[in-house]
Amino acid sequence: MNKKAFATAVASVAVAGTIAAPAMADETATTPVEQAQQAVEQAQQAVDQAAAQPTTQPQQDQVAAAQQAVTDAKTSLDQATAGTQQAQQQVQQAQAGVQQAQQNV
Repeated sequence: MNKKAFATAVASVAVAGTIAAPAMADETATTPVEQAQQAVEQAQQAVDQAAAQPTTQPQQDQVAAAQQAVTDAKTSLDQATAGTQQAQQQVQQAQAGVQQAQQNV
């Protein structure tokens, strides 16, 4: 596996693993979750490219480790996305409660 592909995979996974908050920008902006999804996809592509090249055993071990890191990043991203969706639902419920309370006043 070449160093560039491995570095790309590791950097992308590191970026993806740190994403957990919803975007505070307008709807046309790329959200942190979308950025993380792109990073995970790029890391997966880098790992796939590295795995397709003939390698020695230590390099195969690095490819396997990178693949596991991508899998872990995908899992973390899925959890962050689910948490974001749950938080958005709770905000909507709270807003509905506020509106109901205002109508009752």
